[in-house]
Amino acid sequence: MMFTAALLHAQTMSVASFALDEADLTANLQGTTVLDQNGGKCALIRIQTTQKGFTFDVGSLGVQKVDDSKVGEVWLYVPAGVKRMDIRHPQLGTLSGYAFPVNITAGRTYVMQLVAGNVHTIVEQDDGKTYFSMTVTPVNAVVMVDDVLQTLDANGSLVMRMNRGEHKYSVQAQGYTADRGTFTLGMQKVSKNITLQSVMAQLTLSCATPGASLYVNDVLKASGSWTGALTAGDYLLEARKEGYYSQKQSVTLTEREQKSVKLPELFARTGMLDVNYKPVDCDVYIDNVKVGSSPDVFKNVLVGTHKVQLRKEGYSAKTETVTITEGKTTSLVGSLEKAAQGGQTSQSNDGKVYDVVEQMPSYPGGMGTLMQFLNTTIKYPALAEESGKQGRVLCTFIVECDGSITDLKVTKSVDPSLDKEACRVISAMPRWNPGKQGGKAVRVRYTLPITFRLK
Repeated sequence: MMFTAALLHAQTMSVASFALDEADLTANLQGTTVLDQNGGKCALIRIQTTQKGFTFDVGSLGVQKVDDSKVGEVWLYVPAGVKRMDIRHPQLGTLSGYAFPVNITAGRTYVMQLVAGNVHTIVEQDDGKTYFSMTVTPVNAVVMVDDVLQTLDANGSLVMRMNRGEHKYSVQAQGYTADRGTFTLGMQKVSKNITLQSVMAQLTLSCATPGASLYVNDVLKASGSWTGALTAGDYLLEARKEGYYSQKQSVTLTEREQKSVKLPELFARTGMLDVNYKPVDCDVYIDNVKVGSSPDVFKNVLVGTHKVQLRKEGYSAKTETVTITEGKTTSLVGSLEKAAQGGQTSQSNDGKVYDVVEQMPSYPGGMGTLMQFLNTTIKYPALAEESGKQGRVLCTFIVECDGSITDLKVTKSVDPSLDKEACRVISAMPRWNPGKQGGKAVRVRYTLPITFRLK
């Protein structure tokens, strides 16, 4: 440690202290190394003084360089082995034959405190340490300095105050090329910006069947298509969709590889639906889509549960729920009842779809009951939740004269999985109170927003 010297008024110079600075490597650093006449490294004497205009003499070996551009110091480069020095100044006089108290060795740094009359020399306390800082990308990298684990802040930065000298570091992160090296701390602070190079592979995955859910190693990634970064290795890709056989494919990804994989079209798992409803030629709808009329056998119906609606003018529509089993025929037999005639319970026979009527359709129990139904029935799709998808899906449908729902459509989409869930929930609703015009039940097109909001 070095401390502040006192203010002196004598006109003769003197040396307050002279010592080897073990931690200072300036004489060995590129840019601050000076060679003597024989090609050897000079020693550096840092003379601490606020005065300029000195001349120095170390005998026949000769002074190699004097640098008085430093603030509060004069840097003197001398050959190794010098024993004595004369110091002269035009105002402060001469200090003759100063004998160095230690051996002067090549490539080493020494500190001399020089005081003289009217010279105010201040030497601040020096703990032999310098600041080192590092900024790293990515911010989750593992950083070691001198084999000690360091902690980065949220911006990927690290600040340390370290002993002067040579140090080593390593920066590593999964999916990136590691960076290892050394740095040397002298009197000046050192900063390093390190950006690791990614070795991640890029995979684009899709399926020939629209709306298929895509999986990587049995983890759901997206619906329809997905692009993402993966580490090098082996992966099992899969496309799934309800009512279809899945398709699987194995791939091997190498570092920095870009690969696109389109899985083949999925094969439908189907059964048949035999509808024999009276009266003859009543219309048959499966999941709100008209497929034909009764009687008939409908082939290639996807396995699973479906809503089947039967309608004919002059009859009350009827909705049935059926379950289709692969390779088998499910039968649906029954009759429609004739619609009531006259009074407020009668229905229009013109088949017209109204947008606005005197008495609009309503959910049984009112809007409060509808909101309660939506809150308890909606199941937030996992895929949309993982990807942060939310918003309002706008759906339109026709409320038939008997209160059933047909012609369900999405008119404002947010995300395929949210659209599908909105349609599922509306299809699960009980019959509405039909709209009325002139006292008769009529078909009315209704718009209903379904809001999905992440908590």
